[in-house]
Amino acid sequence: MVRRRAGPARRGRVQVGVHTRLHELGELVWPAPVPGGLRAAAEDDVDLVLEWFGAFMGDADEQAGRPRGASAHEVPDRAGMLRRIRAGSLWFRVNQAGGARVCLFTDQANPTSNKIYTALGYHPVADMANLVITR
Repeated sequence: MVRRRAGPARRGRVQVGVHTRLHELGELVWPAPVPGGLRAAAEDDVDLVLEWFGAFMGDADEQAGRPRGASAHEVPDRAGMLRRIRAGSLWFRVNQAGGARVCLFTDQANPTSNKIYTALGYHPVADMANLVITR
């Protein structure tokens, strides 16, 4: 058997893009009720949903001490958002009666979101990091 020696390895640097934290909801601590209700997003809402997603990502970057638009997460394009809407995946409240686990990721550098989710009853499960490989 002849072993071939691998060519020169490509060298790059790995750096942390964003530290994230996975939270799992234990006992939900309901926030104070607010007027109104929920509804599924409709196709006519796509522009508003895109605007809100973009605003949320920008606000989250600022709260984490990053410039707006610096997040490793991208806002879905119009076609992607329409797929989500058509799939009915833009609900903001979940029925836990079926035994489902409600989880979400937060940016560890964002104290505002971490405080809010902790107050709602979420607790940390695992800390992770998104890695960016550069040359």
